[in-house]
Amino acid sequence: MPSLAPITVTTAWIAVQAGPFTGRISNLSGVQLYVRVATALPTGLEGSVPLTSGMSVQLAAGETLYARAYSSAGTIQVDPELIMVASPPLVLMTDQGGDYARLRVDLDQTSFWQGRQYRTFRELNIPTGATSVFKVVVPVNTVLFDVSLTLDAGAIRMRTVLGGTEAGTFGTPLPIIRENAMTDAPNIPAQNVETTGGTHTGGTEIDVIRLVAAGATAQQTSVGSKAYDQRGIGPGSYYWKFENISNAAATGAFTSFWEER
Repeated sequence: MPSLAPITVTTAWIAVQAGPFTGRISNLSGVQLYVRVATALPTGLEGSVPLTSGMSVQLAAGETLYARAYSSAGTIQVDPELIMVASPPLVLMTDQGGDYARLRVDLDQTSFWQGRQYRTFRELNIPTGATSVFKVVVPVNTVLFDVSLTLDAGAIRMRTVLGGTEAGTFGTPLPIIRENAMTDAPNIPAQNVETTGGTHTGGTEIDVIRLVAAGATAQQTSVGSKAYDQRGIGPGSYYWKFENISNAAATGAFTSFWEER
């Protein structure tokens, strides 16, 4: 619709546009003006919107638009037009956008729904003085969310080592399972490979935890003990080394989960 002719407003409220009304209201003068949408002629400034010189506001209202100046007369311009009301896409709302719709908040990582999160586990039974080694070949950038060790007997020093020299054969694979195995989740094979069976020396130690089962099951977490406790891992060969530092067999379980970028 074309703009309406400029309207002179004084210090008394006047009706400038009957409702329903959608459009832009602009102050064309050098004085302070006020506008308000109401069912009856306002008597004061309560509930009004101030318009400084050159300012414009967008309004969508089903009632009459009123305007007035503060201390001296001014000019207002009314431009009726369609106002686009923005709303979030339905995929971002609960209840399919119904009467009880709320903005959807999902605490899961996007990678969970994309099928790029994986987990592994392994039961441990390490004789006195022995060391069990897990080799992890990481070909892609990886976010490590959790590394946990649980013991029900004995004591273990668990070290994470980058590089070094391996011997023997790492020929026994650890299970790698998708974190999201629902039927509608993408089935993306893991790229990281975890195996055991060999030995290892040297390398750069990048983490260590010690755990003792003293009369009850004990648990220790290296990564994932609190919110946002993830670690970014670059490509390379890493080794988890479980050393029994007790006088009896150390038994328990190891678990981990991660995201591949």
